Amino acid sequence: MLPRICRCLAVASLAVAAGCASREPQPGEPPFTPASASELQDIAGVYAYELDGTRRLEIGTGGGYEETIEGSCFETPPDEGDVGTDSGVIVLRPEKRPLERIRMVSVAWGERRYLLEERDVPEFCQRVKSGDEPRRGAKGLFYLREGDWNRSAAGEPGVPQEWRAFLSEEARLGKVTWVEGDGRAWTSLNAAEVAKGRKVYVECARGWEDAEVVDVTEKDSVVRLVVEGEEIRAGARVATVKPGE
Repeated sequence: MLPRICRCLAVASLAVAAGCASREPQPGEPPFTPASASELQDIAGVYAYELDGTRRLEIGTGGGYEETIEGSCFETPPDEGDVGTDSGVIVLRPEKRPLERIRMVSVAWGERRYLLEERDVPEFCQRVKSGDEPRRGAKGLFYLREGDWNRSAAGEPGVPQEWRAFLSEEARLGKVTWVEGDGRAWTSLNAAEVAKGRKVYVECARGWEDAEVVDVTEKDSVVRLVVEGEEIRAGARVATVKPGE
């Protein structure tokens, strides 16, 4: 899923949330480990991207965050909460939605630092391959530390190892456009990207499952799941590489 976008006309103010990690957890709330001072020092700052408006995310050194949108056509109060970590992943816990967890990945690229929602890393890699990143301004699809669009991005971005396959030359990413049933579905991958008989991977409830391309045209393709007991959902991602391999 790409980052959330809001069309904007009004301007919301930006402030650093102090965090509320000391509050009592609610029933059913997932575990939450507050980020340490050293972890916060590495990622603290203001990140932004522009697309039909400006979205900003500020990570404070006190353990809180605040996300604001400039230009919403609706009243858009700031989203704030606590910053935590989980096995190297940044975890945001919204104060008003304590059962929700927003998992983000900090990616250093030369002198730049991006904050990506964890599930958006494959799309980011595709944007790197297409040349849309590194971008030269605020306009884009991913959080980038303010001002870093004027900084260099030497080498490859430091995406986590499990996602690095998506930077490879053979990596292609598409979506399921129509589900036929019996483990078969149409996808946006076409004959220029996959061939009949090729193994691909479909994002399912339990993770990325093996599938086979059973038909392909100049515009799309049909895939069939190899594993039983899983279902393909419309809109699910399909790739020629598998995370972690």
